[in-house]
Amino acid sequence: MAESKVRAAADQLGAEGLHQGAGEVAALGDLIVVAAVISPRLVRSEIKDAAYEFERAARAPGDRALESQARTLYRESAQLLSQSAAAAGRSDAVAALGFLLALVTAVEASRRWHQAQEHRAQAEASGRAGRLLREAVEVTAGAAAAREYQPRPKRAAARPGGPRRAPSVSGERPMAGVLQQALPEQATAILADPAWPALRTRLIAVEKTGEDPVEVLSAVAARRELGSADSVAEVLTWRLDGWSRQRGATATTTGRSPSPTSTGGTGRTSGPRKTGAPGPTRRPPGDEQRKGPRRAR
Repeated sequence: MAESKVRAAADQLGAEGLHQGAGEVAALGDLIVVAAVISPRLVRSEIKDAAYEFERAARAPGDRALESQARTLYRESAQLLSQSAAAAGRSDAVAALGFLLALVTAVEASRRWHQAQEHRAQAEASGRAGRLLREAVEVTAGAAAAREYQPRPKRAAARPGGPRRAPSVSGERPMAGVLQQALPEQATAILADPAWPALRTRLIAVEKTGEDPVEVLSAVAARRELGSADSVAEVLTWRLDGWSRQRGATATTTGRSPSPTSTGGTGRTSGPRKTGAPGPTRRPPGDEQRKGPRRAR
């Protein structure tokens, strides 16, 4: 299984020596390129961008050994991915979650190895690639939550003969209150997080589709643990992106017209990405038609 091979290789990266480590990060770069080619549409852009970013990390200074246990595992994983894609077409995002998590572990291992060798540029490239893969993981988690979501029955609007409340304007509901209802123990920290404005925007978009943002936020938060997140608000934003992409795809499949907000926009979180060192020239296979200068990060 590709996932187990990637995890085993991550545990062994660099253990056999400097030249072997250089060959292993190169093989990991090739694996991410293959993953980008067969990646599900839901997270294809994130994984292609991760392959682009890791290109620099894959080129360690000095000589590289072409044979080692970890390098062999990475190459076997790439072959398994290619074979499975040929047999069944592009993989499903939710089914690929375990493999994406294994890739995150492998890229983090490469970042630590580069740091130990004082390869500053390569370590930074590994960090950028890892962040994009983590985004793909959380988008996938949000999509999985959307697939399994069962909304609660709507309550009656008012008692017979009683006063009727005017329907609230979409987006008027205070999203800080939504956050307090859905995640009371984490609300204070999330409100102070720089990524809160982006999360608030996603919650407003959810409400505009007619869904209850409290229920949706609770559903995506429960999908995976949040304790390891550097920014809980950012992780929840990514998951809501996945939720919106999945709901939009479902609406399209069933013949309903999704609302402008149901597709989740670009799927990117708040703020521009930092521009790193000049990128490499290689692109993931199948991405050759991308024309003009690459968009700023």
